[in-house]
Amino acid sequence: MHRKTKAAIDGEQIRSAAFQLKHDLGKPVRWNAPETREPELEALRARLRRDLGTTRERDGRVWSAVEVFEEWRKQESRFLATPQFAPDLAALAAAMGRVRSLMGRIETLDGGGLVELDDASRGIAERCQALYRLAVAAVAAGTRP
Repeated sequence: MHRKTKAAIDGEQIRSAAFQLKHDLGKPVRWNAPETREPELEALRARLRRDLGTTRERDGRVWSAVEVFEEWRKQESRFLATPQFAPDLAALAAAMGRVRSLMGRIETLDGGGLVELDDASRGIAERCQALYRLAVAAVAAGTRP
């Protein structure tokens, strides 16, 4: 039987954790986003409510973007807990904090607040993608982040 080395297992866990973040959070937060932001505030509000408030549906439960991120942090973030990933993870956590704050007031946000929330969702998607690319490159290079 072929046994995997610790480095190989770590590489798979790093790549898997980054992929899960990109797949479960990064894509869904922009799932319904058009190329150009909606000019009508209520259409923008409805899309943000849908993408950020009902980011995942699993086992009959609806998860918000914040809940998806918090669950990922509990289960997977340890695999990316190195200096190489720290800047992107810090930026992602800051964007998630902004989403948490703004989503609590989504029904009363004005245009500026909705744009800020949309920009945060774009930043989340970009950071998730960047983390995945960084993880894949590190694993492919055979380096342990």
